[in-house]
Amino acid sequence: ATADFHSNFFDSGSKTFLLATPGNLAYTDVVDIIFNQVDVPTQKNKVALFICTKLYGYFVYDDAGDPATMTQVEYNRYCNPTNPIIQGMADTFVANSFSIKAVLRQLFLSQHFFDANVVGAQIKSPLDFMMAVTRQLEVLTQADATLVTAVGNLCGSGLNQLNQPPNVKGFPGYHTWLSTATLPSRYQIIDQYLPKGTTGGTVDTIAFVKLVCDNQSATYDSASTMVQACVDFLLPIPLSATDLSGLVDIVLNGASEAEWSTSYGGANLSIQNMLSTLLRFAEFQLS
Repeated sequence: ATADFHSNFFDSGSKTFLLATPGNLAYTDVVDIIFNQVDVPTQKNKVALFICTKLYGYFVYDDAGDPATMTQVEYNRYCNPTNPIIQGMADTFVANSFSIKAVLRQLFLSQHFFDANVVGAQIKSPLDFMMAVTRQLEVLTQADATLVTAVGNLCGSGLNQLNQPPNVKGFPGYHTWLSTATLPSRYQIIDQYLPKGTTGGTVDTIAFVKLVCDNQSATYDSASTMVQACVDFLLPIPLSATDLSGLVDIVLNGASEAEWSTSYGGANLSIQNMLSTLLRFAEFQLS
């Protein structure tokens, strides 16, 4: 980005900015002062720490934690400046002339990014949820203005109204996305779009599972392997053996594993019921 200097708007008198030594500061001096601020508790560059905390929260985990209810060791694992991962990102940010690319490369290639404790640790926002339902299940076949309304309804009221964040910080996010009002609304979206898509037709669940199973009949014509493929495709984290078994039972609907296939009578409906149940699991609310 570039900046334009207009001398006719410039105050050439002595001024103080962020407690810096008073003087005739140019706009470049102000920028330097901002980027040289140091966070006293961590002794890290304050700008780098702030931006890297935001990046970590967006791509990994956005719960800042509560120092009043946690030990220092526990608090250091959350999305706040005490986290050593974020501090390392801040160091890289400064060392690479504030390059976002360098920071993201470090994060995405780190072992921490693939740690089981942070994979699937985010809660889907209303927009994330709608995109998961309509795109992963391929029920969005044309532009549909009702989706915008649906996302707004999922946001609930008050602080979470779509396009109306409470302040410049944005939405609180995380647990505030889910409530006794918004969670049932998410289930209604599933019931609305899974059977008929957005165009009023019928979603071809057989075609969907074949796609998920790479068109391998040995996979999609076996209830257990087909369900596992759907779980792997739709969820960020594994399901328990009990939940997997329950989904397989829904697909079989009384049939044996040996006799069931996608050409079995009622298979389309039983798969639809399985997907409807799967999308109601808590794991689907995560990303």
